[in-house]
Amino acid sequence: MAKQTLMWLQKTPWFACIASASTYFVGSPSTIFREMASEWQGWKGLKEWKDLDARVTFAAQSDSTGHIDLIVELAGQDYDSHLRVVLQYEAGQLESMANEILQLLG
Repeated sequence: MAKQTLMWLQKTPWFACIASASTYFVGSPSTIFREMASEWQGWKGLKEWKDLDARVTFAAQSDSTGHIDLIVELAGQDYDSHLRVVLQYEAGQLESMANEILQLLG
């Protein structure tokens, strides 16, 4: 498995944070987006991807009305600083999102 180092930038109206992540051992984060798209009608529990050092974490959950919460957590170099952002999407957005992430990250 080829190792890829990513720099993830998360911006909201209130915060901006950058964290580095490696795909070493865990694979590309595009897998969680592909799983969400293939299960667009919803799933039980939490889907999660995080890099080996847990500097970047994606977690996703769906509800019964077609809404998806994507929780992005970034850890600072000291591992004590964290940013947690919840992004909300509609199930109909998942396919195009997964395709774009796959093109970007492989």
